[in-house]
Parts: sequence; structure tokens; C-alpha cells
Amino acid sequence: MGQGIAGVLTIGVTSSSIGATPNAKLRTLTRHYPQVQLKLVEANTYVLLDQLAHHQLDVAIVRTPFNAAQLTVKPLATEPMVAVVPPKYDYVAGNTLRLEALQPLPLIIYRRFARQFQATFAKHDLTPFIACTCDDARTAVQWANAQLGVALVPQSVAEQEPTEKTAVRVIRYHAWQTTLKLVWPEAVPISPLLQRFIDSY
Repeated sequence: MGQGIAGVLTIGVTSSSIGATPNAKLRTLTRHYPQVQLKLVEANTYVLLDQLAHHQLDVAIVRTPFNAAQLTVKPLATEPMVAVVPPKYDYVAGNTLRLEALQPLPLIIYRRFARQFQATFAKHDLTPFIACTCDDARTAVQWANAQLGVALVPQSVAEQEPTEKTAVRVIRYHAWQTTLKLVWPEAVPISPLLQRFIDSY
């Protein structure tokens, strides 16, 4: 345990971090150190940050925006928001979409970004129809796959569940970017095992 090759690490992960974990280095860590046990706690970013603050987690992978006060942060990947578009809305042409193209579409949004989306639409005098709001980005993609609307989700989430039934269109609005970050409490000493985990990203 003192060398970081045995022990238990409790890791918080969001549903929308599926593109970041597990990765090749993490697989190498667990293969070379079979006495390392990983306990995953799946929740949204705000729940995970609260659990970090109450020392229920060692580390978490969360998605911006969030308050990083009293946290050490390691950025992992920045990506755009995309629209998952069913064939019934294939009149939305092109590989990328302007904000205005979303106006006539029934939108399925991940609640994590609802406030940001609404503020952007208001700023541009747009009033799209929010057909559904959900708590898991994967659910938004599944509903789009079922032809129930157009899902707005991070690109990695859309690409994790590819289907011939929908097209993925990047939204041409720079502010709609999000970053996955590895975070841990800055006041807590880093154990050798946690350091190995951090180094795997």
C-alpha cells in the first residue's frame, strides 16, 4: 500500500465520462497491480463534488461547468456539444449546425446543461421547443435514437452509442464546449495509489 501497488481507490464518475474511463493506462495499472481494487461511484457532477467534500471519494471525473474551489484539477479532454439528429429531421442539412437551425426542432437535453442552453437561446432571441429533459446524457441519445427528438449532448457521449438511425452534427457555437476533469481535494494528502491513478490520465 505504501508503494501504491495495493489497496482500494474510490472513484466518482459521471455518466457522460464514458469516453475517458477506462483508458489504456488504467488497464495497464490494474493488470500489473492485481491487488488494486477500484470502487466506482456513478452520479452527476454535483453529487460527486459533494461526496468529495465529505471524503466519501478519493477522486472523481466530472464535467464543466462546476465550482473548483478547494479542489486540485487535471483537465482531461475538451469537446463540443453535438446534436443527435434522427432521419425524420434530415432537412437539417450539413455536417455542422448553427444555433438557428435548432429553433424548429424538438430538443432532448441533458439537465446538466439546461441553464446554459436556455441562457444562450435567450441571448440570441431563440425559443426552441424543449421536448424532454433528462438526467443522463445516454438517455438523451437513446430517445433521439427512438426518433423522439434531437438530443444535445457532449460529442463523446454521442459517439459511444453510434447508430445508423441518427446523424451526429457539431453545433457551431464555441461557447457550447465542455471539459472532463479529474479532481481531488487539495487539502487531502495524495496516497501513492491515488498518485498512480492520477498519472494514468
